[in-house]
Amino acid sequence: MFVKSKKYLKRFGSDLWNALPVILFFLVLFYCVIFLFGTSYLLLVSVCTTIFKVNYQKRFTLKGILIIIAEQLLMCVLAFLATRNLPLCIILNAMVPFILVVLRTTRFNQKGYFVNAMGFVFLQLRPVSFAGFGKQILVYAILLIFLAAALGIVTVLKGKHREYLAVREGFGIAAKRFRSLASGERIKDISLQMASVQNSFHAGAAASQHPDTNGSIPYIFALLFQRTAYFILDYLQLEEKFSNADVRLFGKMADYMEEIKISLNSKDNEALIQRAGELSNETDDVSERLQTYMGNFLHLLVMALTLITSKEQKTVHYTANWKRFWKEKKARLRPEQFEMRFALRLSLVLSLSFLICRLLDISHSYWLPLNAFLLVQPMYEESTRRLKNRVIGTFLGSTFVFFVLMNLNGMTAHFILAAVMVSFMYSFVPGSILQVFFSTGFALTLTTLSLNSTTAVELRLIYVITAVVFVLLANRFCFPTSLYGQFRFNLREVIHMEYSYLDFLNIGSLRPIDYEIMSDALAQFNLTYGQAMEYLTKNPSAEMECYRSLLNTLWRMVSEIEQMVFYVTTENTGPKEREMVQKFVRQMKDALKPHSTWKTEIEVKGCNPYLERLMTKYIVNVEKMQEMYNRFPDLEGLFAK
Repeated sequence: MFVKSKKYLKRFGSDLWNALPVILFFLVLFYCVIFLFGTSYLLLVSVCTTIFKVNYQKRFTLKGILIIIAEQLLMCVLAFLATRNLPLCIILNAMVPFILVVLRTTRFNQKGYFVNAMGFVFLQLRPVSFAGFGKQILVYAILLIFLAAALGIVTVLKGKHREYLAVREGFGIAAKRFRSLASGERIKDISLQMASVQNSFHAGAAASQHPDTNGSIPYIFALLFQRTAYFILDYLQLEEKFSNADVRLFGKMADYMEEIKISLNSKDNEALIQRAGELSNETDDVSERLQTYMGNFLHLLVMALTLITSKEQKTVHYTANWKRFWKEKKARLRPEQFEMRFALRLSLVLSLSFLICRLLDISHSYWLPLNAFLLVQPMYEESTRRLKNRVIGTFLGSTFVFFVLMNLNGMTAHFILAAVMVSFMYSFVPGSILQVFFSTGFALTLTTLSLNSTTAVELRLIYVITAVVFVLLANRFCFPTSLYGQFRFNLREVIHMEYSYLDFLNIGSLRPIDYEIMSDALAQFNLTYGQAMEYLTKNPSAEMECYRSLLNTLWRMVSEIEQMVFYVTTENTGPKEREMVQKFVRQMKDALKPHSTWKTEIEVKGCNPYLERLMTKYIVNVEKMQEMYNRFPDLEGLFAK
């Protein structure tokens, strides 16, 4: 018991320390608003703090900060219009959340809508007149400028430490794995770890880098990590033991990757490039597989190190591909798409809850849409967890504050308690019982400045319970989306991508393929694969093992196809090899279908040994897929007919 308590306190201390920048930002803004503008603008502080919390760990440019300010001021205008009359309230609360979800939310970034939607919702909670709107937008603009300054300062202070952070993490993981190989240890889950690393820079800021004429930097690093994970898994399947030369090179690779993790920068990587050349001269005595991997790895690495060096980068002016943009958004408007279903549910919940709020027009009725907005979540499981935690946390927080306030007098004491409550609030996971406990305490501490504490507690509980019932019904009957349903969708997507990669290989045998297309495909695969594996990790069961085997096999197949595509597009392949590749693609497409009559008939002899080995391995994995169809009939529904 003592050990658990000690561990919990240590974790809480760490969480509190990590949340310190957010807490300090809130407290400074909180007291500045109180003393300069009054308590009626405190809701703006919550919105600004959420924006800071979401963004302060990212690297921001002036353009990025200006976009945030412009979007929030637009939300301010739309929120004001929504408070003008009932028809506008219903129309805008149906349209704005829907548009935000469709434009900003994906199944990989399910909360992309949240910051702007929060601004739109919170700014409606305290309606202002035309005369008051001018002051409101002026105050909000001042707070957003303060936010911009804070984000700029954090970016300058920590920018150097965040440079290529995800890439450094990937090399750190790879270094540990090579160290394990050198000591003879077995390795598990490296494909998932590498996919996770790739997800972080495809889904985050690094993915925003545009490919230049020499290739895509994120794509090259993604290939490096994919090839490394594939090589290690492939190497561990060998029956023979590692040679002494292999083991020595594993140790040197671990040292080199640690050096990359520490020294990688965008100014001068000449020392790392020189070391890559030295390593390439130390592969004469190693096995053929390791020699092939080292050649591919070092070639890609030197290309990446050269491209990220500032003096080597080219200044390219990019134009938005609007045709592609609208095509992607249009694809989300299908009824089976996660984005469409959640957009409709969120719009329905907000428009109805604000309608009830306007019609009731009683004290603190805005707590209903506020709680409904926080409770409705993209996934049914997350929303259900929040519903339960909201009730428990609100009851406990209300009870605690009720008794504390009985012995608390004066406005200063209220503000001190509010500061303490909010400091703890930002230290816990959003939606958890403790986070709700402290957020309830914070809200009631301020509310009781103008309302009897008993009445405030009663109203808070009534509105929370009403919102819980309301959202519970919406989750159950209005376009529900679940984690399991999204998992099945991701499986279908991964299988569909297998066919797409075969198309890439066929195209690559005929003409060069644009790096951007391959980069997008690899990013999409890794994001989808990573999300599916994350679900399996959180929901372990014997039933799910077939899906894990399926995903692992598909990951290997994509890695093999990716290497084949890279080979046929960068090496001088003859007409015979290209014809063989095209025949291989046709047969593999047929073989991937359930109950296919395909047998191993394709002849891969005569190709380059590297290409031949990849084709042979791909065929072996296709045969594994066929075995899975027979063992697990449920898989058939996932595959293309």
